[in-house]
Amino acid sequence: MFVGPRPCARTTRVPACLRSMPPTSVTFQVTCKDTNVGDEVFVVGSVPELGSWEVKGGLPVKTSADRFPVWSSQETKISAEKILFKIVIVGPGGVRWEGTDNKTVQLSEGMLVTVKCAYNSSKAEWITKLPPEPAAKKKEKDRPPEETKKNGYPSPEDAREEPLKEDGAPMLKSQSRHLFRLSNGSLQMEMTKTPSLMMMDLDEFMHEAEAEEEHVKELEERERLNQQQRRLASGVLLEEMKNITNHADASQTVLLQG
Repeated sequence: MFVGPRPCARTTRVPACLRSMPPTSVTFQVTCKDTNVGDEVFVVGSVPELGSWEVKGGLPVKTSADRFPVWSSQETKISAEKILFKIVIVGPGGVRWEGTDNKTVQLSEGMLVTVKCAYNSSKAEWITKLPPEPAAKKKEKDRPPEETKKNGYPSPEDAREEPLKEDGAPMLKSQSRHLFRLSNGSLQMEMTKTPSLMMMDLDEFMHEAEAEEEHVKELEERERLNQQQRRLASGVLLEEMKNITNHADASQTVLLQG
C-alpha cells in the first residue's frame, strides 16, 4: 500500500525572521532492515533540505556491509526550528513510504544534532551538541603570550581574556554555562553564552556571605576563649576549684569541668 505524507504536513516555509539564524548541522542515523538489493533509502521531509516532501529532493542515507542495518547521511545544514520527515525506500519495486505518522525533531540554531530513528517507527531521538571551536579562534588562543602584545600592550581581545586579579593573586574565571531552551525546544544562544557566574541571584549570594561572616566571627571568638584558657595555670585553676568545694555546700553546688 502506498503511504505518503499526511495532508497537513506540507512544505514548511521558513519565516523571514529565521532566515538569518545560524543553521543547524543535522546528521541522520536510520535503522532499516526492509530493503532489498538495489534499494536506496532517503529522508524526506518538510524543509527544502529534505526535499519538501518530494522524494527526488530527499536526503540520501548510505550503509555498508559492516554497518547494515544502520544507514547514515552526510551532515546537512538546516535553517528551521522543527522538521517533520519520513523514511522512504526507493528501488526497482517502486517507492515505499513509512506507514506511520511523521517523525518530529526540534532543532537548536547553530548546534550539532544527530537524529536516530527506525523505518516504520514514528519515534525519533536526537542528540544536541555544541559545535567545535573554529580553528582560527583556537589558534589565536594557542599563541605564545609574547605574540599577543603590540608595542608592549595586549590587544583588546587578549585583555578581555586575562584573568581577574585581586591583591596580586589570579582569580580563575568561571567556564560553566547554562543551556537555556525556549518553550518550543530551541536553544537561546545569547543566554547560553552567558557565564553561569553572571546569572547568580544577588540577594541569595549576599545572604550566604553574611552567614559565612557570622560563622567566621564565631570561630574567632572560640579561638580567643581557647587562648585565654591556655594562659591560666592548671595549678591555680585546681586550687580555685578546691576552695569552692571546701567552702560550699555540696548539695547546693554544681561543678563544671571541661
